[in-house]
Amino acid sequence: MCALCRQEEETSAHLFINCGYSRAVWADICNHLRLLVVWEGQSILDAFTCWWEHRYPLSLRALPCIFIWGIWIARNKVIFQDCRTPLETVAAQAVSLVQHFRVPGRLCKSRDIRVEQIDKKMPWGYFDGASQENHQRCGGGGILYKNDSHYFKFSAGLGGGSNNYAELMTLRLLLLYALEQGCLSLQVFGDSLLVIEWAKEIQKCNVSRLFPILEEVLLLKQQFIKIFFTHVYRERNRVADGLSKEGTQLAFGTWKIQIVAPTGAYSYYHRPFHDMHRDDI
Repeated sequence: MCALCRQEEETSAHLFINCGYSRAVWADICNHLRLLVVWEGQSILDAFTCWWEHRYPLSLRALPCIFIWGIWIARNKVIFQDCRTPLETVAAQAVSLVQHFRVPGRLCKSRDIRVEQIDKKMPWGYFDGASQENHQRCGGGGILYKNDSHYFKFSAGLGGGSNNYAELMTLRLLLLYALEQGCLSLQVFGDSLLVIEWAKEIQKCNVSRLFPILEEVLLLKQQFIKIFFTHVYRERNRVADGLSKEGTQLAFGTWKIQIVAPTGAYSYYHRPFHDMHRDDI
């Protein structure tokens, strides 16, 4: 039975169109908005078709969806919380949302997500860090390309710390691994503008706990013949972002490496950070 009227079987058409409670809510909404609008039909599809055929103002386009959402919440409160919401409350909430959508929105400048310029004559890599559970669990992830058909993906467990800690640690690991692979020229891309600017020495780091890690990054940077740091938006860093989330599931001090060789073979390694020798890569 319908949880709201207790008089008929609950179907989508009954609940959202024909139920006495729902019809009363719709009438109250129209009264508040001082409108005479039609919401009827044998099915939800019929009701929406009728709605669009009447070509109501643009400001009312969202009204049926807001109304249906309010009815669904009221219905679930009766079933799961044994709490009946006054129809006036449902109507008032719907009116408030409709009036909010009527307010002209501020024009926002869309982000220009340009594809980063990559010189494929030299290696390039992406990095990202993740901090979860109130800084209790951190992970890092990155991908290092020697070329389009030969690259390395890695995830690392970083223990606990802030997001900046995770980003900076992951950048350090990317530089270490690039050097281990003999890459003395490197293009680095990351979505943390702050960490990129620290690495480029454009901006000074004011977090004392991060000084030792940043110092290591700057020392590693000096070992490259050529190295470039470029900020990209998260949309252009999704692979590293996913790998960093995997890193949050690894124990502190361990990492997983996936090697994609020109032959298409895949290999996986789990090992501590400090055990990084050419012999076992």
